This record gives sequence, C-alpha cells and structure tokens, in this order.
Amino acid sequence: MNYSTWKGKMLYLEDFVVSQDWRGKGIGHKLFDAFLEEGRKQGCRLVKWQVLDWNEPA
Repeated sequence: MNYSTWKGKMLYLEDFVVSQDWRGKGIGHKLFDAFLEEGRKQGCRLVKWQVLDWNEPA
C-alpha cells in the first residue's frame, strides 16, 4: 500500500532493464539521464524509482 499527498506532476519508473551485452558501457546512465530530462520538460518535480533488495546489479 502506498499513499502520497504529493499533488504535482510525478515521474514514476517501474522497470528499467539494460540488456546484458550493453551493461557496463554507460548506456544505463545515458538512458536514465534522458528519462530525467524528459520529466523536467514535462514539468515533473518528483521522481519515484524502486529497486527490490534482491536486485544486486541494479
């Protein structure tokens, strides 16, 4: 269960996967930066991203 009183625009990232062949090459950072920049352009002021504790590579 989740409850938030936030009323502004929010950016929520559910799944973010980089193929094994592309890992360790900075692709994830570039994709995430582009994701955040698009959120800024859309007027989002809050980002929520959740990573499960068993996901060590994340």
